[in-house]
Amino acid sequence: MSTDLHVAFPKAASAAVRAEAAKRGVRPQVLVVAAMKLACQHDLLDAIFDGLDPHGVAGGHARRVNGMTHLQCGVIYLMALHADAQGVCSFSTHDYARLIKGASPSGVGSALHWLTLRGLADRTMKPTFRSAQPHYLTREGRAVAAELTGFEP
Repeated sequence: MSTDLHVAFPKAASAAVRAEAAKRGVRPQVLVVAAMKLACQHDLLDAIFDGLDPHGVAGGHARRVNGMTHLQCGVIYLMALHADAQGVCSFSTHDYARLIKGASPSGVGSALHWLTLRGLADRTMKPTFRSAQPHYLTREGRAVAAELTGFEP
């Protein structure tokens, strides 16, 4: 029996998987399943990662199962955990970047913009130069946060 697991690869990794699959005359999905099956059956994952963080190895904008990047998930997670009684998180982009491994303030700004465009978060007021941009999670954003955190924000 199989269960659905959808994985999106960054462009370079996708091209590499497709090229390796073509060399072997199989579909990319078959190659990935076979490689993971062997790696897990022979307990090779520790040797492959050799103490490295899988997020760092993935690089680029690897997407999680929900289609969001590690950074976007991190921002939603922190917004849910640090919201005030009205549901507003007043973190600056620097605050988020300090708490999310590998994040930069500009990357956080892009993630907030993406979350806002997708209707997962919104601003409480028009941003001003060098000020924190208070955001809150929309109903859809709270549903995603509940999946990520395990509690209803």
